[in-house]
Amino acid sequence: MNDKRILSLDASARRKEEQIAGLTDSYAAPVRTVRTETLDEVFKPLVANSLSELEMKAKELQAGAVGIESLQFATEQTEYYVQLYSAFNQLANSQVC
Repeated sequence: MNDKRILSLDASARRKEEQIAGLTDSYAAPVRTVRTETLDEVFKPLVANSLSELEMKAKELQAGAVGIESLQFATEQTEYYVQLYSAFNQLANSQVC
């Protein structure tokens, strides 16, 4: 896909959402640009943030402030990002736009 196609799909999706929400009949997409990043540039911060959240919850658990179930969201979030990274990493010339 080229930048023009990506921006067209984005504008169409936003226009459709506006119509579904009944907010406006004539949606004008904001000015946007396409930025291409490597998988590491996208996923490392996401994984680092979810691991920080997990670490914080683990400390709260050790202090007795929360239950084990409080670890669930951060654990699942970390697992999701790692699995998504792994899946995209299987592709040739993988990038995120």
